[in-house]
Amino acid sequence: MKKCIYKSSRTKSFFLIVLSLLGLSSCDYFENIFSPKCMYGSPTVDYNIHGNVKNETGSAISGIKIVFNRVEQTEVNGEYVYPCDSLFTNSSGNYSFTYKGLANSFRLVAKDIDGIKNGGEYNEVIINVADSDFIKNKDGDGSWYLGSVDLEKNLVMKEKTDE
Repeated sequence: MKKCIYKSSRTKSFFLIVLSLLGLSSCDYFENIFSPKCMYGSPTVDYNIHGNVKNETGSAISGIKIVFNRVEQTEVNGEYVYPCDSLFTNSSGNYSFTYKGLANSFRLVAKDIDGIKNGGEYNEVIINVADSDFIKNKDGDGSWYLGSVDLEKNLVMKEKTDE
């Protein structure tokens, strides 16, 4: 013998209405109105780094390779260096780079890879840049985008000496 809990579709409808009023439903209409929305992603910032490269006498150096690395410090394993991008200085010695993401610090490495073609041979320059060194120039949108920051970093390269 079968027992029927719901005698009619009217009774079934009544229980569904009561359950939905008690919050036992699959529809999250009210949840979206009264609580914060769930968002998936990660915070991002536009990091703009630009500057110029000169020698010790103040002359611009073209053709210098600038390597941008994102550096993360961990308590367990120490330092992780993630390569981001590289570019070359233009004829005026200027460079400009934008990184979209989130970083604690960057490492800029300036390398003379073309020998004497750019006026001499220069030693490698390594500069560490902290997140706090940047100047905020644009606010975020109140969501995952935290805005844009800017940093001008001018580099002076020393000529290699015969040692």
